[in-house]
Amino acid sequence: MTNQAAFGRRLRHARKDRGLSQRDLCHGICSNATLSRWESGQSQPTVQQIEVLAKRLGIAPEVLSGNRFESRLAMSETALPRLLHAVLSKNPQLEDQETVANEPVVGWVELLRASIHAADPWAVGNPDYAEALLTHPVSIRSTETLQAAVLVQAQAGLCREVNHSSLSALAQALPSTTAAPESLSTRALEALAFCTGAYLGPVAARKVLAAHPQIPWTPAVQVLAKRLGLPTRIPAEPQDIRDAIFKTLARGASGTSAMEMALNTDVLSADWVPVFKKVPQPLRRAHSDARPAVPAPPPHADW
Repeated sequence: MTNQAAFGRRLRHARKDRGLSQRDLCHGICSNATLSRWESGQSQPTVQQIEVLAKRLGIAPEVLSGNRFESRLAMSETALPRLLHAVLSKNPQLEDQETVANEPVVGWVELLRASIHAADPWAVGNPDYAEALLTHPVSIRSTETLQAAVLVQAQAGLCREVNHSSLSALAQALPSTTAAPESLSTRALEALAFCTGAYLGPVAARKVLAAHPQIPWTPAVQVLAKRLGLPTRIPAEPQDIRDAIFKTLARGASGTSAMEMALNTDVLSADWVPVFKKVPQPLRRAHSDARPAVPAPPPHADW
């Protein structure tokens, strides 16, 4: 993507995010046609024009131009602590608009984490975060950040509705986003396999797993593969308590034992009770005539 195209995407996103028309933004600065050319990446304004545009949009000129992201982050007395919080906090919070505008890397990390949580089919979140992530100026700064945003957006489509279109979108995104972090790919494959199995059945779920041999399996996919009669594979390292529960299941423990183990060691496991509620029943019964019955989930009044 050229610098002009990247600038045009940032400019268009910033304008639409503030509810401004092209006429509102360009008044007294340039013509509608010129602004249209800037947003489409056909040309780029001067440094002075960028400063005026940034002032009208209420953001720093460096954010709009895409320059000095890294140096601004390093020199800021507030950005680095906020970035540390965004990376390590249990529940990252999206900062106010001014913070996001003036500290774009921090805002992007917070938005990425919120989008990942919202894109999890077993979590409760706003899938619209993923759309905002894709159009965030930082997303287009590198191949890795852009592909991460594309993959998370495709996965978020399953949270809006599981259908042929959303399943196909994620299936197509996986092989074309190899530069995205592996942790995102493993989670996306997990979501795709489970949702495909629930919507289209076990045979389709087996095809999904077979189609992506390069992506490591999460412990949850290990359990799913075992139920589908697929050969086991070395799983990805557990990332959270949900993975720890599924890792115990993959070793042959019952659902009750896995849940009790987690409840005794980490209160956060209660957050993942919906995981056991949503494991598709058809997958639990897959090939039950050829293998021992899949352990039932722990008894609960709501199950």
